Order: sequence, then C-alpha cells, then structure tokens
Amino acid sequence: MGSTGPVRWSPVPSTEAGADRGSARIRSPGEGALVVLLAFVGYLAAAAVLVLGAGVIQPDALSRVANASYVLFSRDPHLAAIGFVWNPLPSLLELPLLPFATVWPVLLRLGFAANVVSAVSMALAVGQVRGILADLGLRRAVRLLLTALFALHPMIVAYAANGMSEAPFLLFLLAAVRQLGRWFTLGSIRGLALGGVALGIAYLVRYEAAAAALGAVGVVGLEAYRRAVVPARERLYAAAADAVVVFAPVALAVGSWALASWVIVGNPFETFVSIYGNSSQVAIGSADIRAATGQGLAQVGGYAVRQIAGLEPSIAPLAIVAVLVALRRRDQLAIPALTVLAFAIFGSVLAFAGWALVTGRLAGWLRYQIVVVPLAVILAGAVAAAVAAAVGQASRDGLARRDAFVRRLASTALLLATIAGLAVALPGATGAMRDPVLGRGEAAYLAALEAALDPTADQGAGTAIRDQFASGMAAAGYLDSLDLPDGAVLLDSASGFAVVLASGRPRQFAITPDRDFRELLADPVTFGLHYLLVQVDCPLDAVARRYPTLASDGAGIATLVREFGSASPGCYTGAWRLYRVGAPAT
Repeated sequence: MGSTGPVRWSPVPSTEAGADRGSARIRSPGEGALVVLLAFVGYLAAAAVLVLGAGVIQPDALSRVANASYVLFSRDPHLAAIGFVWNPLPSLLELPLLPFATVWPVLLRLGFAANVVSAVSMALAVGQVRGILADLGLRRAVRLLLTALFALHPMIVAYAANGMSEAPFLLFLLAAVRQLGRWFTLGSIRGLALGGVALGIAYLVRYEAAAAALGAVGVVGLEAYRRAVVPARERLYAAAADAVVVFAPVALAVGSWALASWVIVGNPFETFVSIYGNSSQVAIGSADIRAATGQGLAQVGGYAVRQIAGLEPSIAPLAIVAVLVALRRRDQLAIPALTVLAFAIFGSVLAFAGWALVTGRLAGWLRYQIVVVPLAVILAGAVAAAVAAAVGQASRDGLARRDAFVRRLASTALLLATIAGLAVALPGATGAMRDPVLGRGEAAYLAALEAALDPTADQGAGTAIRDQFASGMAAAGYLDSLDLPDGAVLLDSASGFAVVLASGRPRQFAITPDRDFRELLADPVTFGLHYLLVQVDCPLDAVARRYPTLASDGAGIATLVREFGSASPGCYTGAWRLYRVGAPAT
C-alpha cells in the first residue's frame, strides 16, 4: 500500500466564506452547497412542469412509488412488499415522503415522490462533479463552467426531473470516482473504503453497478500492485488487500440483496427468472427491439455507438486527448488518476450495456448510455487541468517570450475546443432524444411535454402519454364508489400499480406482494373475493395467466361487469376489465 514516491497534489483552497474557525459569525454557504441548491431548485421546477403541469408520468418511476406504498398502505403492509425484481433503494428513498401524501396527494397518486428523489439525487450528482473538478485543481471559472455543462445537459435535466433511477445511480458512481481518486492521489484508505461503499449502494439502485465495481476493483488492484515497495509475492498480497477494501461493500450489497430475495421469494435474482423481470420483458418485446436496433453484431453495435455519439458528439476525440494528456502529466497525479477511474467506472457500464444489447439482454434504451455524460465532463476536466499545468510549466521553465506565447496559445485553443465539444452536446443530445429511433423512450415524452406547453402543436403523442393511465384511474374511481371491504378486488399490481395509487382505498385490493396472493389467485370463490380486475391482453398479468379464458367464458368463475378504456392492449397503460366473482350467467 505504500507509494513509490511523493505525490504532487495541490488541493483547492476552501471557497467558504468566513474561513476563520474562531469566528462566531454564521458562515455563508460554500460554493459546493450553492451549486447543489441551485441545481435542486431547477430540477424540482422541471419536475413540477413535467408532472404537475404537463401530466407526463414515467411508468417505471410510478411503479417504484407504488412499491414503496405497499410497505405502508396495502392490506398486508410489510417491508418485503417493496419487491425483489428491481433494486430496492429508489423505493426506499421515496418511502419517507409517502406519509406526507395525506397533505399533498400527488406525492402518491402521481408518483411525485419519485421526482423529488431524482431531483435531489441529480443535484447532489452535480455537486460531486463540481468536487471532482475541484480535486483536479481547476480554477473556479473553469470548474463552474464545466459543472454547468453537465447540469444543463438535456439528458441530465430529463432524468433529474422524471423520477427514474438514473439520477441516484449517477450520484453514487460519481461519489465512487471522487473517493477512489483521493486514494489514488493522497493514499487515503478512507477514500478507498468510501469508494467501495458508494459502489455497493449503487448496486442497490441499478444492477449495472456490478460492472462499474469490477472496473474499479481492477484498476485499484493494478495501482496497488504498481506502487507497493515490497517483494513481488507480497505486492500481490498488498494489491489484493486494497482490492478487497473496495470489493467487500459491493459483495455485501449483492449478497445481502440476493439472500433476502432467496429466503423470501425462493430465488436470489428475480430480475432474471421472474416474468416481471428484465429478461422476460425484453423477450416479450424482442421483435420491436430488433426492428429498432437492427439485427446482428454490426447493426446493434452501431446503434449503441450512435446513441453514445448522440449524447456526447465529441466523446471519441475527447477520450483520445484525455489519455494523451494523462500520460504526459503523470507528475500531476490527479489528472491520470481521475481519468483512469472515469474510464474504469463509467466505461465499464457502457461496455456492459453494449454487451447486453448485442446479446439480446437489454432493450437498448437511450438512458442506458447516460453515463457517457459524466465521463465526458471528467475527461474534459482532466484536459483542462493539464492545460493549466502546461501553462504553469511554461512560466516556471523561463521559456523565451515567443515560445511561451505559442504554448499559451496552443493550450488556450485546446481548452476552448474541449469546452466547445461539451457545449455542442447540449443541442446534439436534444436531437438524439427527439429521434424516435435513437431515443425511443424519450422522444414520445418530449413530444407530450411540447404538446402540453404549446396548445397549437399536434396533440396526438401528447394525448397518448397524458392519458396513459386514464383507464386504470377510471377503474380505481369506480371501485372506490362501491365501498368495498379490504381485499375484495384481486389485482396483479405489477401491471396495475397505477390503479392502486389512483385509489383512495388501496386496502380494497388483494395485490401481488400480499403474502396470501397465491392462495387467493388459486381459488377466489372460496376466499370470498368480490371482483377480478384484469388488464386486456397483458402477458404479464397474473390473473389473466391463471384464468386464460376469462374473456370468453369467465373461466367458469366470474362475469364481466365493466370495461375501462379502449380495447387497445398493453401492459401498464391498456384497457381494464372488471369481473364479478361468481358463476357466469348461462
């Protein structure tokens, strides 16, 4: 764990006002706190416009709020009701906000609790970016400019506002980069441990964090081996020891979540085997995915590359320049250290997403490439830091006036080109998000937002998105009017989460997380259920799968009462049919 030599490191002076520790004055917020606060206010305002103004709600975000709500408000409240198909942390973070839904119902019914969490998380991620740039030794003007280019990137704004899990995922990956960077540059064991903890927490947000953790463990092990000043065999032990410090929190997160899933639902990795999991959903939509992304390695790989280039058009030249300057400025250890860590952590996630897409394990959404945004900003920061170091070196070397001028001019040109490359990404990424091929998920929601903000625009896409849960909300309103007892309506909440959240009487539903759901599903007549609520032609719906002839003959146990919404099929957003339990009329 020892170092081969002294580390050149120039920490940035504190920017907080009132630096005198003996002063009794109340100090004003520091630069970092102000950056986070401004980002949070902006992102929360964007979320309010998106959800409360335009009525644009992401199904995945709403479903995470529903998972949290089952812990508190279902007929069988228990912590395991949060579910094991998806990572638990987004719902756990939303959980403390849900009691306030009694005062502000939109937190629950519209899932706005998810938007609050994503706005907070992305604002903190912006703070981490600023901190990384400060660790690189960048002057205030440059680091704030680069931070702003990250914070204002359209993909970052969208996923700060829409309640999805990308915001907390980026937050913990950035925290890992920053903390591990402190180990690389200062030898901080605390940074090594906190980096591992951040990666472990990231796994509880998204499964792709496992790839980031492997990348981080690899570079930490190599760096520890390189700098250890002991015999060869002991260098391996030293490298393994440091790698274990990073890997242990990740292993704990993976193992604990898998063990809990195994004990409670009988399988450690539900996302791979459950019909509700990612593998099942990709298989169901495989034809549409192939039509959008292409078939074969070349086409699918090219699709992923176009998505990455769409979000950050300058990423390829920026990566090349960053590697070159990292090799030249090894005396300024923060530059190569943070460059390597950014590639190892964010690059591993991109590599995993590419592999999973090519092998048919992911749907190829644009959001899987979002990590290229912080990667590009950190690489740009490394280039900017190298430029500053080169200019300073020219002054120290006492070059002739002409030579010093040429070096300053070349350095300034490189810095401006780097900043311009990031700036171009703002309109470029907007175009990628609006592209119905590259941004298959984002394009429809942006069209809905534009239609809501501009009444003269084509309302087709806007109406479709804003009304996506209308049929479920209508079903919830009708059932609420019947004043039913607890557990009267059998519903697969994996597809009917919007129905449960829209209802003022959530305990009237017997839902999938309830511990007696299987028994009720097997014999609703004996257990005295009143109704079955089934989504039309949704292959995920457990009630429809258990009773496939409901639509034709009531499966011998029920009679159709009402239908809500159009006859168009579709999970989450399609039409619903309500059946009264009892022998059908002949």
